[in-house]
Amino acid sequence: SLQSDATVRLAGNRFDSTFLAPLSLCSVGQDSVGYFDLSNQPKYCPSERAALADFFNEAKGLEWTESTTQAPDLATNQLLASLVDPAPLLYRTVSWLDDYDSHCLWKGVTCEDGRTIKIELRANGLSGRLSSSIGMLKDLRVLDISDNDIKDTIPSEIGLLEQLEFLKLSFNQFQREVPPDIENLRKLKLFQAHGNRITGTVTLFAGLEPDEFEESSYVTDCGSPSFFGNDPGPVNCTSCTMCCNEFEECYPANKNSFLEWKDYEDFGWILLA
Repeated sequence: SLQSDATVRLAGNRFDSTFLAPLSLCSVGQDSVGYFDLSNQPKYCPSERAALADFFNEAKGLEWTESTTQAPDLATNQLLASLVDPAPLLYRTVSWLDDYDSHCLWKGVTCEDGRTIKIELRANGLSGRLSSSIGMLKDLRVLDISDNDIKDTIPSEIGLLEQLEFLKLSFNQFQREVPPDIENLRKLKLFQAHGNRITGTVTLFAGLEPDEFEESSYVTDCGSPSFFGNDPGPVNCTSCTMCCNEFEECYPANKNSFLEWKDYEDFGWILLA
């Protein structure tokens, strides 16, 4: 491994068009006194890969249920294709934070033209906290980290994700108030933050209209009785379409009483859509 004060110079070399500098090298000089001359060149050290590395570390990625996936072994398959016809398609294991792999190959990450558009890690043993680096993923449309054990507050940087359409934070341990920056998310079709320890007021963009998910579009713990009792009481969310209470009983926000279902599981097919 490199010393923390190492100097690495690779500029001027002719790299393959798919070349990525090792993730560990890209961080040299950022968290140490060392220097890597390609660290500020997104072509070789993508900022999104660094942001996702922060996301992994702060959500205790080493403890996740699954952090690997299978991807085609391009080099081996290319070689086999030149030797055998038809050639078998071989796969290799890709892990989060692999030094030489694109973040687009990491489990739960979907990219479009090299930009991260989806993070889908529902029920995968995430804990720790949600990194503020999430705000660097400017093209993110889907963030589903529901049914995990993430604690602390929702970072205000979530409001930088102006392309976000689906935000599922339900059934974690998020605490305190939702940052007012969430009002910047003008494209939200689904916002589910119930089953947490959130208090205060949730203010969504006033122009949002329930779409394909109808009553389950915008859900918080705005129902009674609240986990916190009367002080501070349920979440205040005038934009929400559905409210849940401390017993995981949920009902449309414009109703004064529960509908026939009494349990989240009764309409889980809607909330998990």
